[in-house]
Amino acid sequence: MSSHHSQSAAPPILKVALPLPLRELFDYLPPANQETVEVGARVLVPFGTRQLVGIVVSVQAESNLPTEKLLRVTQVLDQGQALLGKNLLSLMQWCWQYYKHAPGDVLQAALPPALRKAKGRLPPPPLQYRLTDDGQARLALPAGRALAQYALLEKLASGAKAESELKQGGDRWRGLLERVVNQGWVQAEHLQEFAAPTESSPELTAEQQQAISAIQAAGQAYSCHLLDGVTGSGKTEVYLQLLEPVLQSGQQALVLVPEIGLTPQLIRRFQRRLGLPPTVIHSALSEGERLNAWEAARSGRAHLLIGTRSALFTPMPSLGMIVLDEEH
Repeated sequence: MSSHHSQSAAPPILKVALPLPLRELFDYLPPANQETVEVGARVLVPFGTRQLVGIVVSVQAESNLPTEKLLRVTQVLDQGQALLGKNLLSLMQWCWQYYKHAPGDVLQAALPPALRKAKGRLPPPPLQYRLTDDGQARLALPAGRALAQYALLEKLASGAKAESELKQGGDRWRGLLERVVNQGWVQAEHLQEFAAPTESSPELTAEQQQAISAIQAAGQAYSCHLLDGVTGSGKTEVYLQLLEPVLQSGQQALVLVPEIGLTPQLIRRFQRRLGLPPTVIHSALSEGERLNAWEAARSGRAHLLIGTRSALFTPMPSLGMIVLDEEH
């Protein structure tokens, strides 16, 4: 009786979506050294003679196949974290059921190309560097023989600097930075992208004001509105006025545009008015750029995301508004 009981403690069954044109999920066992795997995490699994990157969609108690016939996951690529959250997974599941499409193909669309490969990893959050009180005190003394370090401290004295700005100081910047951080003269912190808007909002027409009031009256609950107006009638100004309170409250916003060509002028306008650089996602970006933008949105660091259709399934944990520009 006890042996029967020990047999019943069966291992969990991972339902995995694989990038194959097959409308089914595949059953695997967790790796030998691991009890279970997070739902929404990527796994590397054996499939025939290949190793494929799949996504764990659910964990079940049993399989239609005998346990001894199931293969084990080769490697969990996202240890202790889910790349795709519950809400996004349920949306993707609705998509593959409604459109009668292969689950693995649908889920691939929610990942940037770099994470569809086994070697793809999430990038670390970007940092900015700020001068400490000790750093200010060091600047008050003569440079001495540490001219390069002193020059770096001078560069940081005007305010916090992102890594991208410091890179422009030549190849040695990383080693120098490490030394001044170790000395306690400079402090690293997560990059803050908010800045003061450089352009104020214009006077609204009666129609614009009416549209804004109607949309804001809907409150926080889900609602959908169509803004109809000829070119040049000021629809973008309505978006800007609506986005401002959403972003100021710490929520995220997604603006979908029909083509890449529309993004540069929109980006400049949004940055001047809202005071933060929009994060952009479209297919013309390099793999690294797309991965960084995707992770900035997923982590909540990117407050405003502008993208083409490929940005639709980007995970945004605190999404407060979606603007579908040129909806027709």
